[in-house]
Amino acid sequence: MFFLAAVAMGLLLFAPLAEFSGEGAWWKFNIYGVESGLPDSSAPFGKLYVLPVMILSIASLLLSIYVTMSLFRAVKIKQFSRLLTVSRINTVVIVAWIATVFAYYVPAIGRAMANMYPGNPVYKWGVFMPLLALLLNIAATFGLKSDLVKVRSANRIR
Repeated sequence: MFFLAAVAMGLLLFAPLAEFSGEGAWWKFNIYGVESGLPDSSAPFGKLYVLPVMILSIASLLLSIYVTMSLFRAVKIKQFSRLLTVSRINTVVIVAWIATVFAYYVPAIGRAMANMYPGNPVYKWGVFMPLLALLLNIAATFGLKSDLVKVRSANRIR
């Protein structure tokens, strides 16, 4: 499931998150920035504006890949507990991504659009990928925790 969470976060590299449209403008929000969809028009946000979203996306992707690849080599209790810690950190990173996008970026871009052209945001499929990754990561973390309990009980039998 960690692999599927990594795939869901990796899809963010290609997915639009939201679109904002008004009478005379159309903006597309993705992790690379806010782009204008109309020719001869520009969005009032630079590329560095969405840098925290990009950093959180890539960090979550790398953490998911690390846990996925390390899980096959985990034999000792210490390795399982370290992977469990990394998995919990990944959960925090995904929650931070969701909070950052929904609590700050979408309302800020929407306010800027409403000042010029009234309109509402339309969420695209990319905005739901971190929610899917969060659910998969939580399910995989519970599975990893139960595996850790099994390894500890088998270690006590020896």
